[in-house]
Amino acid sequence: MKLLKELYLPSDYISEESQDDIIDLMTQIDADQSWGVYAGSDDVSFKNGWLTDGVSGEWIVTSIGKVSQGDNEYLAVALSDENASVEEGSQVIEELIKITSDYLL
Repeated sequence: MKLLKELYLPSDYISEESQDDIIDLMTQIDADQSWGVYAGSDDVSFKNGWLTDGVSGEWIVTSIGKVSQGDNEYLAVALSDENASVEEGSQVIEELIKITSDYLL
């Protein structure tokens, strides 16, 4: 959340130009990565991450970003672990984000 605040709010550490560049990259979404925070709205900027835990083969799946709709917006950090697959983890995150968006937007 601290990183997102540095990107989307005035920052003492990241210039406005760098903020804009990073956010622009976060809005360029490949079709196969349209999951996670993306489930909250059509107006999002985000980054997903996934990797195995290296021991049991279970997956750690994350999604962070900003979700907007009209004048409403929120920053989201969704973390999921102990997933059998990336797809399972992304589904958990999407369900959480949909509920959150219904409430906040």
